[in-house]
Amino acid sequence: MLKSTVASMSLVLIGAVSVDALKTFTLPESKLLFGNYNDLRIATPDSVQQIRPPFDEGFNRGYFAYPSISPNGDTIAWGFATRWQQDKYRARFGLGVYALAAQKWKTYGDYDDIGTVAFSPTGSKVAFVARQQGKVKEDLLIFNVATETVTTAPHPQGWLETKGSMGWSRDETRLAIEIQQDQPASSLKPTELDADRGPAIGVLEINNGSVQLFGNGFGPAWSPTGEWIAYYDPTGKKCLLMHPDGTGLKTATTVKDSWFSARSFGGTAPVWSADGKHLLLNVIKNGGPLIDVVLLDLATGHTTTKSKSGLLVFGWVPYRRGATEKE
Repeated sequence: MLKSTVASMSLVLIGAVSVDALKTFTLPESKLLFGNYNDLRIATPDSVQQIRPPFDEGFNRGYFAYPSISPNGDTIAWGFATRWQQDKYRARFGLGVYALAAQKWKTYGDYDDIGTVAFSPTGSKVAFVARQQGKVKEDLLIFNVATETVTTAPHPQGWLETKGSMGWSRDETRLAIEIQQDQPASSLKPTELDADRGPAIGVLEINNGSVQLFGNGFGPAWSPTGEWIAYYDPTGKKCLLMHPDGTGLKTATTVKDSWFSARSFGGTAPVWSADGKHLLLNVIKNGGPLIDVVLLDLATGHTTTKSKSGLLVFGWVPYRRGATEKE
């Protein structure tokens, strides 16, 4: 049976502190989701709000599972530690869903491990990878927001990247995923891929679990328009674009080392604007934790640094001043 826990959590409004001091930034008519290991923040042109999980259990417990914001900006999903299992000396994890209007968390499930979460384009589903109790390998799970139920989706066993990024297709029938190449499945034959180069990019059919592999890379993110999948090359130096069928591959932008630091893309997948015309890219300096966030105009290729040594950005959705979260 699915376990659900409701906990109240106040939203902390940081009104007297500047956005720069919080190492975030704002964009016109936009709501942005920022975060790190133990801290999530929502930034709009009106305010910066801080959100914390309802359990003081170290949150992600040794790693950072990436959060997601619903397309209408009213809900946050995040996987985190819910309790400590003292007899086995390990944490238990759950899927947390936070309603901004009600300022409350609900948590679902009891997992050995949990990874990145991803809202679908309609906000009706959340995809995530978790290791269910007693299992050796992780499963691809789909949370239905309306019914508050979790189902296991068909997927190739042993290939899913637990902490990897996922991106939904516009029609919610496919997922762009990261594939572990060191555990090949008999039904998949990535003959043109190199396991020594890390994960690969694939598109998974949710109804039957079949996967089409395209190339080496990480951090896939499907554009809201459905036209492109953005991801990073294996070196983390290039942000690439390809059509969902693998055609049209091109380099959107590159990052170069500076005089004082080695720089690469990463930390999370590229973050799309709602109109599919811009990307927000996290640039890691010297392996982290220092992060720059760069805004890329896809039409011109022009980049603008929006924050330096700040928080990772995870989500970008529309925002109307004065609108309620329910709207």
